[in-house]
Amino acid sequence: MKNSNVMKNIQVLLNEDEYTVIETKAKEAGQPIPVYVRSRLLGDENELSAAYAEALRRVESLAPGTAFDLKTLFGTDWTMSRGTKLTLGKTFYEMVKDGGIRTARPEKKNSSNIMQYTRI
Repeated sequence: MKNSNVMKNIQVLLNEDEYTVIETKAKEAGQPIPVYVRSRLLGDENELSAAYAEALRRVESLAPGTAFDLKTLFGTDWTMSRGTKLTLGKTFYEMVKDGGIRTARPEKKNSSNIMQYTRI
């Protein structure tokens, strides 16, 4: 029996023009590149795409000024694979830091090394 929680890595090398095409399409879709590429390969209901979309919905529902991290944002629904959690955390942080997500502000990591945010 295969363990579906084991993450595998696929590396694709692109030239500058190819990367620019993917980057542009991801921006047009309002998605970070990893989410966009996974959705193109696996459809919109892959674990990372679904978790990213859910994170955006949950952040929108918070009152401005609310402090949160992704684990507490999901609460008992924080059940996705470890690899997806790690990728979601990195992707979410990069999108907030780069202004792709304007409803949250990064703060600092807590003592457990989990990034903290504030809903703005």
